[in-house]
Amino acid sequence: MVGMPLPVIANVFRVSMPWQGGLVKPVNVFHVKSAAASTASDVGDAIDGALAGLTGDPWNSMSDDYTCEVIDIIELDGSSATFAKTLTNIPQGAASGPEVPNTAGVVSFHTAQRGSRGRGRMYVGPVTEDIIDNGELQGSNAADMRQGWEDFITALPLQTPSLELVVASYVHADSHQVTNFRVDTILGTQRRRQDQLR
Repeated sequence: MVGMPLPVIANVFRVSMPWQGGLVKPVNVFHVKSAAASTASDVGDAIDGALAGLTGDPWNSMSDDYTCEVIDIIELDGSSATFAKTLTNIPQGAASGPEVPNTAGVVSFHTAQRGSRGRGRMYVGPVTEDIIDNGELQGSNAADMRQGWEDFITALPLQTPSLELVVASYVHADSHQVTNFRVDTILGTQRRRQDQLR
C-alpha cells in the first residue's frame, strides 16, 4: 500500500530497481530473504552475482532504452537505512520499437501460503510495439522471460549469502518463499504514479 510504513520482517530485504533511460521512470520492487544474518551490502553482492550468466532475460519485453545500474536495498529490521548497490551485471531491456504507455508484461509469484498474502507480481514494462501480438506478449518473448526468471530464482540460493525470493506481506509482517511463478501472455495495464509521467 502506498504510504504504509515498512514492516519488521527478520532477515528480509526490500530491493528496488529504478529504471533509467526511457520515457517514464518505472521501479520494480521485490523481496529476498537471507539464510543468515547479512548486511544490505552482502545482499547486493549476492543479487549482482545471481544476475550473471542468465540464459534467459527477465526484462526482455522492456524497451532497450532502459537500464538499471543501481539497486536500492533496505533491510526490514525497522532501523536500517537504504543501501545503494552499483551493479556490475546490469539489467537492460531488449525490445525495440515505440513504447506502449502503461502496458507491461506481468510476472506472478506464488508461495505455499494461500490467499493474497502469499501472492505477488511484478510489472515489467513499459513494453514496446514490436513484442505485442494481438494484445499478447509474443511467445518467444514470454519463453525468454520465463527462462530468465527461472535462472535468477535458481541462482539466488547459490550465492553468498544464500538468498531466496519471497513474497513479503506488509499487512501481516511476514514473508513466504516463492515456490513457482508465471509469465502471463496477456499484457497488463499499470497506472503510473504522477511523478513518473514526465
